[in-house]
Amino acid sequence: ELQSIIRLSEGLTVTSSGTYNKSTQQNSPYLINNNPASPNLGKPITKFANVFGLQGSPLAQSPLYQINTRIRYEFPVGEYKAFTQVGGQYNASVWSNVGLVDNYYQSPFATFDASAGVSKDQWTVSAFSQNIASRNASTYTSTAQFVQTQTVLRPRIAGVMFGYKF
Repeated sequence: ELQSIIRLSEGLTVTSSGTYNKSTQQNSPYLINNNPASPNLGKPITKFANVFGLQGSPLAQSPLYQINTRIRYEFPVGEYKAFTQVGGQYNASVWSNVGLVDNYYQSPFATFDASAGVSKDQWTVSAFSQNIASRNASTYTSTAQFVQTQTVLRPRIAGVMFGYKF
């Protein structure tokens, strides 16, 4: 994991962070029949020998890379303090679960945000937009309730915020 904050010039800042995570499953437990009266004693009870996956397979929800960057420029406009900011995030692909059952590949995705605003004394007003391209991606897929469900990215939103410091 690495993070950097760089001030390129008066008022111009670049903030970035990223992670590299090559995690793998270290053991491989499986479900076996432990009924002494059963003719299948000691054999797997599912059609998959190991429902939790093979040793060395990737862990769930562990992207190889995650990166985000923000560029912010602050500048005076008369008696006001103004700013503009753009940012982006990237998540590499992941698997939804470990193992062979109900495990879904989730594609990599990137999103971009922007905002601009002004402040004076105790008040601030800013306009913003998140997920500007309205990227649609699944952040988690499951069939735990016998129906495939997905948790998806929030669609593009835009708004205006007002703030006052007491």
